Amino acid sequence: MEEQFVPYELALKLKELGFDAPCLGFYTELENLVIKENVKNQDCSQDKCTAPLWQQAFDWFRNIGIHCWLTYDYPFDSEITGSYKASFYNHMDSSHGVLMNYSEDKHRYVGIKSFSTYKECRLACLEELIELVETKKG
Repeated sequence: MEEQFVPYELALKLKELGFDAPCLGFYTELENLVIKENVKNQDCSQDKCTAPLWQQAFDWFRNIGIHCWLTYDYPFDSEITGSYKASFYNHMDSSHGVLMNYSEDKHRYVGIKSFSTYKECRLACLEELIELVETKKG
């Protein structure tokens, strides 16, 4: 059941960004998930935070104007496996994009990031959205 919840590290970052929707649980300072209905971040101490469901986190971003979607690229060749990709649109500044691979040696983005599983893609997408808002607030 824990896989339905955003991981502790990201939940803590969401708290820092202002996420305070009622959740079905919270994380202790030891990163343990405790199921307790209707808990909000304002009720949690400094190192505790709510445990939002993935959908709640993505809904929160949508409510502040950042839409995202995950897609699956189905291969036409049965010998090749498909891949997942994440895209976003930011209504706050009308920017949009996809998660890209950054080449340290070329100092630029080179190609769209693809993920072999939905869960990897979902995690990377949420990390990117958090970073996007942190950058805007910074």
